[in-house]
Amino acid sequence: MQGFSLFLATITLLSLIIDVLGFSGWAFADSVLHRLAPLWIGTRGLEFTWEYIFQGIEANANLVMTLSLAALGSLMWLRKNKPRTLVPIIYACALLLATMPSITSYLRRSLEWQTPKVVGFELFSSLVMAFISWQLFSACQRPT
Repeated sequence: MQGFSLFLATITLLSLIIDVLGFSGWAFADSVLHRLAPLWIGTRGLEFTWEYIFQGIEANANLVMTLSLAALGSLMWLRKNKPRTLVPIIYACALLLATMPSITSYLRRSLEWQTPKVVGFELFSSLVMAFISWQLFSACQRPT
């Protein structure tokens, strides 16, 4: 049986931090480029519409989804002692989170959902997926 390796634990911790920071940086850049610029330009105009409020809510929902995907990604690749029964659930949730932009695009274009309804769906689904990711992460922390 191998003993505790401080070097291995440090490398694992650093890779987890880099993974989470990378995903949150990606989410931040996406939010700034797609939502902050139109919000800034729109608020400087003469007329302010609800569209900008919905863009802000949607940006927060996307940020939560991206962080949930980062948590699931760290579970998939960094956790070696996860319960075998949770592996398909982790992969299914990660797949669902990765395809969420396509799902919302389908709702907008094919089903012709209005912006408030799509944003509500995104907000609800991001909170549900964050809760599921948190529960999966907690379950993988428990000793087996």
